[in-house]
Amino acid sequence: MKHIEFVHIEDEKDLVVSFALAPGGQHSLTLLRSPQYEHLLPPEDRRPTVSLSSAPDGDDYLISVLWQGPRVEVRSDKHVYLLDSSALSEEDRIEAFAVLRKMATGGVFHLQDG
Repeated sequence: MKHIEFVHIEDEKDLVVSFALAPGGQHSLTLLRSPQYEHLLPPEDRRPTVSLSSAPDGDDYLISVLWQGPRVEVRSDKHVYLLDSSALSEEDRIEAFAVLRKMATGGVFHLQDG
């Protein structure tokens, strides 16, 4: 399980939740959706992408996020990431989940908070 040191969140033109991973936040797991450009993509690609900065893997799309207490499971087409969010503040967790909820608009991936 990878530990999240902090989270970067954007809720403007792009929707971004980027988890900085320990040690030192040198690598990040980034979930990104760009609604303003989705009309240019084929329907099957109109969903959030997932990228791990330490291992770029080409197109990888988000399938689900299960956030239960401090445990976060991010499932993509190619990987399952298990994360520990215990270092995040409750405010960061709430803000990140709100952006994830916006990303999930249209049922493009499964989102669950337990």
